[in-house]
Amino acid sequence: MGDDGKYKEYCRQMKEKRNLTLSIPESAVSFQSESSLFVFSFGEKVEELAGRPIFMAGPIISLSKDCSLVMMDIDSAEKPRPGAYSDNRAYDFPASTSWMLSNCHYPWAGWYIYATNGIIMEDDSMRRTDEEIVALQKQVARLRTKHERLIENDELTRKVGCDRVFIVRIPDMVKICTNRDIPEYYCPKTEALLKSNATECYGVEFYKHSSYEPLKMLFFINGNNTTIDECVSQIAEYIRFE
Repeated sequence: MGDDGKYKEYCRQMKEKRNLTLSIPESAVSFQSESSLFVFSFGEKVEELAGRPIFMAGPIISLSKDCSLVMMDIDSAEKPRPGAYSDNRAYDFPASTSWMLSNCHYPWAGWYIYATNGIIMEDDSMRRTDEEIVALQKQVARLRTKHERLIENDELTRKVGCDRVFIVRIPDMVKICTNRDIPEYYCPKTEALLKSNATECYGVEFYKHSSYEPLKMLFFINGNNTTIDECVSQIAEYIRFE
């Protein structure tokens, strides 16, 4: 359940670090106990990039028999520092997009896709042509159109008090795992429980410009009995940015 005050401490840190209030019933909240680190990965490494995107996870929320979600870890998140972010920044390449691209075995880093990395030291055999960069951008645009939605100026954003909501489908459930590569961080029982009744998985992010960083969540739903929109609307009842 709430696990000895962990949930209250989670809510306190969310208020401090993301300036949002959570009111999820404590009876719906649990914390995994299989590992000291709860981390999801979404696909194999791709040749072009070192590493792969991960999701540092926190509490598990049971919204209904057809929807469970995992909220982001907040212990490791930093409180935004004044002046650390530009007021004209645009949050238009969410972490969930990287998860989806990794899941589809594509390069997943925005700086690599959109060639915004500046001068990098590459050997000639790895240097990309302008044509290759454009081709990759077209492939990524196709995947984003297929799997990603952006919601702005909508009843949902007004309810939560945020500027943007991203809903990104992560199509291959088999590849979504709790760090099987590192045995001490693998959570097989938790992973199996989350997937047991699920047919679809989504990364969802609520972003408010003044809070600097989004609230990130990973949804596991039974798409035969519910929709991601219904599930996101349900969790939105319990989240409010200040």
